[in-house]
Amino acid sequence: MRVITLVIWIVLLLAADFGYKKAVDFTKNDIFKIEKIKIAGDYENLKGDIIDPVINLKGKNLWYISTKEIEDSIKKDIRIKEVRIKREFPDTLSVEIKEKQPHIFCVLNGKIYLADEKGTVYGYRQENSKEIFPVIYLDNNNQKEELFSVALKVCGSIFKDYISSIYVDQGIVNIVLKDGVVIKSDKGVEKEKYDTGAKLYIKLKQDNVKVSYLDVRFKDIIAK
Repeated sequence: MRVITLVIWIVLLLAADFGYKKAVDFTKNDIFKIEKIKIAGDYENLKGDIIDPVINLKGKNLWYISTKEIEDSIKKDIRIKEVRIKREFPDTLSVEIKEKQPHIFCVLNGKIYLADEKGTVYGYRQENSKEIFPVIYLDNNNQKEELFSVALKVCGSIFKDYISSIYVDQGIVNIVLKDGVVIKSDKGVEKEKYDTGAKLYIKLKQDNVKVSYLDVRFKDIIAK
């Protein structure tokens, strides 16, 4: 009985091994060579660095590429916000890329950089010449945390379309509006306070009341 059982197991293992080899041989078939690469999303500034290497995957076997390795490699580029790669059998690779979008300009050591909505500096001003964003002036990297904290909150408020630049002077964060009015602030001020200040600013403009600055650091907003 034991001999019969052993024989059965041997036959099953041989059959499984034969089936596995057949399956492996099938995956190596030329029908699985990548013929089409579909790329979707925002990648205007990434064509040379990111898109070209993806295009070079044509001719590779769809079974034997690692989509995770490709995704991880692309994500190393600081300009990438999100990437998804999928196989579409038998011969298509689908790639969706989202490039980080600039939220503010950042000036440091005489150079203008792009920064995203999280305050991450990831590129140069010349990589996005179509739009104008508020400008943060950094005298040194030690100011970055405070200025970005302020910028992300005020740029998310009603003030967002009125802001020209942001800088620190004698420990006070100055938010300069396009008409020259200065908002005096610090990193402790929350978005809701900026919204309140913006409503006051708009009301004063509508009433033709001239002010040089608003100070939003205290419980009551000071306008002078």
